[in-house]
Amino acid sequence: MKVYFILILVMSGFLSCNKQSDIYNKAIVFNQDDFVKKTQLKGNILTFENTVMKPIRIEVFDSILMTINSGEEKHISLFNLNTKTKIGDRIVIGNGPEDMLQPSFVKGGKSFQLYDIAKKTLFEYDIYEFISNSQPQSIRKTKFKQQIIDGIARDKNENIIAPIFRSSNIFCLLNNDGQEISRFATYPETKMSFTDVEKRDMFQFTYAITPNGKTIVCYSWTDLIDIYSKEGKLLHRLHGPEQFFSPFKETHRGKIVLSRPEKGKQRDAYYNPVIVGDRFYVLFNGNLVDDENYTNRSNQIFVFSLEGKPLESLVLDQGIITFTVDLKNRKIYGISDEPEFHIVEYEY
Repeated sequence: MKVYFILILVMSGFLSCNKQSDIYNKAIVFNQDDFVKKTQLKGNILTFENTVMKPIRIEVFDSILMTINSGEEKHISLFNLNTKTKIGDRIVIGNGPEDMLQPSFVKGGKSFQLYDIAKKTLFEYDIYEFISNSQPQSIRKTKFKQQIIDGIARDKNENIIAPIFRSSNIFCLLNNDGQEISRFATYPETKMSFTDVEKRDMFQFTYAITPNGKTIVCYSWTDLIDIYSKEGKLLHRLHGPEQFFSPFKETHRGKIVLSRPEKGKQRDAYYNPVIVGDRFYVLFNGNLVDDENYTNRSNQIFVFSLEGKPLESLVLDQGIITFTVDLKNRKIYGISDEPEFHIVEYEY
């Protein structure tokens, strides 16, 4: 009888993971029960000599924690995780040759790189010089011709993957000099009809590049994940764990064409996937934006294989807005803004 019950559970999980989505073409649905493991994590709030922090992005390099800050005189702060001390601040806000206006971390490169979205310029550094020098000098700069709407990433061949705007594709592939090679990936196909403007806003996303060149696309307003091959072919499309989407309606203001979410139907979904060895981790929210108790902090991190198989659900004791993972020391570092900005450390 016990064996029979286990077989039923296995079969029900198999069926839920192979059921087709009622919303998206080519999408397989899954739910919370399809995660093999569920783990509760208790966070430890990190303090660094009473440093006032306003971090919005975060990365870890060996024992060095880096944050990109909001509203500070310099963009980036460095902290020693072993001694819990602040090393210093880097990158002046401005238009000077080594200044930046809107930096983001570049993931996947063989060296330490920052991309200034506003200046359309990629800066490459020697990581040790960046850490030790209060005014680090870049060893290479690459100026892009086209406007890139968000941060960029590198594939294993050091090509550049970048999200693009106002195109039928959502990514372009650039060479090391910033010249476009090709475009790939399209907005998800649905069983309903939406205008191009509605799709552009409805399918906002964050993404990550795997070591073997796959692109993991995690959508912000619908619980959908797309996985593309290094050649730009859709390999897997996953809809779950709740199978929702946030419809947008196109509006016109004179010659200006916009779209806005339908009231009461917009929900936060996935944010900031991180590649960790042969897996990817991603924040899941699920909150209704119009709810009076809405928060953009997420207290769940889902873990998937690089083929999209649900592996583990990590339940955090406090919500975070973004995170990074230290694979070597098996730690997760997240940013929280409640009740004020701080860094939370989780051991997993």
